[in-house]
Amino acid sequence: MDIYENTSIFIACPPSVASGGPELLYQLCSELRRRDLPAYMFFPYLQKGKSPVHANYVKYHVPYVEAVVDKPENILVLPETQSEYYGSVRHIRKIFWWLSVDNYLTHLGELFQFFFTDLTQVNLQRQVYLLTPDAQMEHWVQSEYARQYVQLNQVPERQIYFVGDYLRTSEHLGGTLEHTERQDVIVYNPAKGLEFTQQIMQAAPDLKWQPIKDMTPQQVQAALAQAKVYIDFGNHPGQDRIPREAAVAGCCIITGWRGSAANDIDIPIPQKYKFADKSDSIPAIIACIRECLSAYAVHIADFAEYRQMILGQRAKFRADVAAALPDKAQRQHRQHVVLGRGAHLGALLTALLKEREDLSIDGIWADDSQYTNVECEGHDIPVWSLSDVVFLYREERIQYILLEREEQEKGAMLSQAGIPQQALGWLSW
Repeated sequence: MDIYENTSIFIACPPSVASGGPELLYQLCSELRRRDLPAYMFFPYLQKGKSPVHANYVKYHVPYVEAVVDKPENILVLPETQSEYYGSVRHIRKIFWWLSVDNYLTHLGELFQFFFTDLTQVNLQRQVYLLTPDAQMEHWVQSEYARQYVQLNQVPERQIYFVGDYLRTSEHLGGTLEHTERQDVIVYNPAKGLEFTQQIMQAAPDLKWQPIKDMTPQQVQAALAQAKVYIDFGNHPGQDRIPREAAVAGCCIITGWRGSAANDIDIPIPQKYKFADKSDSIPAIIACIRECLSAYAVHIADFAEYRQMILGQRAKFRADVAAALPDKAQRQHRQHVVLGRGAHLGALLTALLKEREDLSIDGIWADDSQYTNVECEGHDIPVWSLSDVVFLYREERIQYILLEREEQEKGAMLSQAGIPQQALGWLSW
């Protein structure tokens, strides 16, 4: 779907929710902002007096709007859990992003119950997206499982684009394989396929089982980096996050055949590690687990292809988005920089905003909670912490951090946080 000079992109997202789907929506907005495109998060259901941005995603520093501008030059991205907003717009071009097939079906069931007494079937069809043919809409699929589902529902191939996602933890976890002492532990997610998993656990009470429950993201990563096996007999509604985190952290992966696990594109592991979630499969599953524990060094090699796929997903995500949303405008791209809060901040900021059209001053670095946004030359510039600056640099949203010459200690702080010297600029005053 082409982006024009006057195109704005709105990305619908459930407010104040933290999970894999919403984070991917923020990642998309961040990627589009990286490309200097006017992209905004859009929260259809705002609660008055409450920020719709979950605390986990404040770090992306992307703007949000309370209403969509319903014009044909604009684009609205609708995840499958926002299908009821489909009928609320008439002119804007739409992208329906299939982050999860299963969640779409569950959401439809909830909508049917909600609308049943108020709407006829015809009205429901107009209000909620039910795979209705629509020449003004394209479909993005996050998984091969979703692509197959959309094709089976007769969406034309020309309207389907693969736009997956990536794990922000993959680079960190990717180095744990050779550097962590492994334990004979099997990790599982109790939120998925628990009934069958409990049957497996009951059949092998001598093994050590570790549920991923009530953990911070850091604790999840630590658990996966020490375990030898991760099992998942859930429904696999798409390319799920935890199986990929487990694989790239160095776990042997054992799954069922449900959802995206049924194909060798979303979860490209040998079939000997996939089992039907039936009671007569349990002896073979336990035998496979014991083999992985006792001969870990041998079995982990079988997951090298899966690990490499996951580690390459960030670059692929950017290529997927660029292919699905080509920019047709002659857009001026500027260097995005952060300015340190130095003694001459006001004068430097004024000079840079007036004289350097090749720069975009995106933020000011100041670890001071009392320091609010800075207004200068008609610009309202946000103030960011050190962690903000490091995160946005790694997201490639900013290219340089500009400091005054006397702020050598700040340069040392940035270097310790992983910002390379070539990203630091020094200003004299």
